[in-house]
Amino acid sequence: MAAITAAQQREHFPVVLRRLRADRGYTQAQLAARCGLACATIESWEQGRRTPKWPQIVTLASALGVSTEAFRAR
Repeated sequence: MAAITAAQQREHFPVVLRRLRADRGYTQAQLAARCGLACATIESWEQGRRTPKWPQIVTLASALGVSTEAFRAR
């Protein structure tokens, strides 16, 4: 099995974040509030313009009720 490249991970993250948020019925603003972040931050992550740092991924996972592994490309 080939290793996932950093570029593939960056492309995968926005898709997963958007799906997890939508599956839970949260708007970007609601998720941002649960994480203590600006709505624009969630938007930029979902559009792939920015990538969160590890502490932010941990916060997102907690707010969405998933493991941080949910964000990893497979």
